[in-house]
Amino acid sequence: MIRCMSRYPILIVALALFGLSCSSGEESSAEDTDSKPNAEAPEQKPAPEPEPPVAWAPTEFLKAIEAQNLNVESLPKIHLEVDGKGTIVIALTPTLAPQTVKQITDLTKKGFFDGQVVHRVENWVIQWGDPNSKDPGKEAMWGTGGSGKQLPFEANDLPMKRGVLAMASTGQKVGGDSQIFILKNDSLFLQGDYAAFGFVLEGMDIVDKIARKDKITMKVVE
Repeated sequence: MIRCMSRYPILIVALALFGLSCSSGEESSAEDTDSKPNAEAPEQKPAPEPEPPVAWAPTEFLKAIEAQNLNVESLPKIHLEVDGKGTIVIALTPTLAPQTVKQITDLTKKGFFDGQVVHRVENWVIQWGDPNSKDPGKEAMWGTGGSGKQLPFEANDLPMKRGVLAMASTGQKVGGDSQIFILKNDSLFLQGDYAAFGFVLEGMDIVDKIARKDKITMKVVE
């Protein structure tokens, strides 16, 4: 082996120099590659901050009350307590629907609504007021019962918009009994056909979270 290498000294030196040259070129190429920005890597952008929730403001209802020369502080109120979720404060409008307000406040003071559940929840409305809903065994009948005292229909201009409190009934321009609803979305197609008698002052975020079968209690605050 030694003899074979000694015969070709020039070739051995040339090969050695060629190897060094190739190695040096590879290293230079690697360095050049590392020094370039990676075009395939996406630009890192900070995640957008979530928008704060819009605070509930019953502006249009307050305007309707002011048009009656009334002050919201003077209105009777109901606290609708939803089990495990919180309390909704509702202002009542006796000047716009006197018989409806009287019936609901009388029933509330008697504890008629306590222990009932919200029997109807849709993306635009929640509804309660059926005593059958106190009994899980009568679920098939939920939404069909009442107090047994039919009311006259009391039309008024309180807008059928998000946050309004109104009477459910068996048809348009028909007086209700004890079933009532809160609108979660504007529903002007109901205007003039169902008696509105109040609106949510505080806790509209709780209204949005209510699920069917949530248990309630109600209290009059005068």
